[in-house]
Amino acid sequence: MADHGASVYDHFYRCLTVQHVLQHIRRYALSNAYISRGEKKTRGPHFKKEEDCWHIFLDSLSILCDHKTGGQTVTSIAAELDHGNNGKRTFWILVNRQHPESETALRASDHLNGLMERLHQSARGVQANEQLMFESFYDSVSKARNRVNNYRKKLQGRIAALKDRATGLSPEEILLIEKIDTLVDENKTVCTLCKKAYEFRSTGHARKLAERARKDPTDEWKHVCHFIGRLGAWLKASLFLFENASCFADILSNYEVKIVPIGDYTRFSTPQPMWDLQRLLLHTLPTHFDVSKARLEHLFGQGAWNVANSLLEECEATGWRLKTHAEASMAHFFFVEDRHFVNEDRYIGCSKPSCMCCELYLEALSGKFAQRPRSGNAWIQWRLPGPSPSTSASANAIMQRMADRLQRDIEIELISASKGHVFTHDSSTNMSSVLGRSSMHHQ
Repeated sequence: MADHGASVYDHFYRCLTVQHVLQHIRRYALSNAYISRGEKKTRGPHFKKEEDCWHIFLDSLSILCDHKTGGQTVTSIAAELDHGNNGKRTFWILVNRQHPESETALRASDHLNGLMERLHQSARGVQANEQLMFESFYDSVSKARNRVNNYRKKLQGRIAALKDRATGLSPEEILLIEKIDTLVDENKTVCTLCKKAYEFRSTGHARKLAERARKDPTDEWKHVCHFIGRLGAWLKASLFLFENASCFADILSNYEVKIVPIGDYTRFSTPQPMWDLQRLLLHTLPTHFDVSKARLEHLFGQGAWNVANSLLEECEATGWRLKTHAEASMAHFFFVEDRHFVNEDRYIGCSKPSCMCCELYLEALSGKFAQRPRSGNAWIQWRLPGPSPSTSASANAIMQRMADRLQRDIEIELISASKGHVFTHDSSTNMSSVLGRSSMHHQ
């Protein structure tokens, strides 16, 4: 039965761990065609009005300022209106897991300053727009050289895995692999690789790749889609920024760039370990829920129980390494200091879509933050920004609201397996999709 004596803190991490397990075994069930995919739950930015344009503008700046090898950092940018300083706009930047005075944070801040200056020139018509755009693109990719080569290496690994299935590949798939092999050629510079990856998006090959990804039970084609989308994200972001700089000429005329001055170094206690699947479910869910192996395999197919236990063994081996996420830390900074957003648009830009916990955290704050693109993935190492719930009543209340929402979603999924979320790639949100049109306004 649910352990109602557990602290809010421990209950939150039990719910989060169950969500993490369910997302992975649901993907297992889909790969075995045991359940249907159901309604797609991820959200991507769609160009509909000026507010949406501003949101993508901030996300695009964040993408170009995130330089470390994939997964090591995430960058967040938000714009504040300072009523007491002649209406100056402050573009705050935060790189997660980095001290405000670290080389990484300072480098990101300097790069944002350079981008803003070029965008200001573009909005004023001082210099050719295309020249400014390509300068920004080349500068951003060059600074992210290791990140680009990391994506190249991962993409080559996925192509190699597909080649190992040679006997099961159709002639069309072999041709597609040859095309992608040419794309990731080691002789290409990082800038050429990113440019070609972006151009790939408007080809017939991209449509064929996306079609195979939708049907592939092994996820290999999905990984290929993801990494090509990632590689094309730099040019996509650069094009969008300079196509739309004139829309924000007023904002770009009076600005400054600052690094968020607070680091999140509060020590949190380690959540109580619970890596046995049966115990985890019994201590998380109400007594009327059937959490037996038979029930789980009825929902997700034979073998799902073993898949879930294997995943928990991996989690136990990794242990707890709780980390705050960039957009959650930025939201906390604006919320606790009651800072005013430009145009009262309470949007937090970020170089990646938000995970499940960041989405819930922004909803739990009473600041009514604008909705962000989201992957919906449950990362069990997520950590609340600011003080520990054990020492802060407000932090404890926020974590309680988040835990309640997590548990509600778990209960819904255990009634109907088709209602849950599948662990998926960030590119599913269209922030770095493998498909697209030539004009950024239609992506």
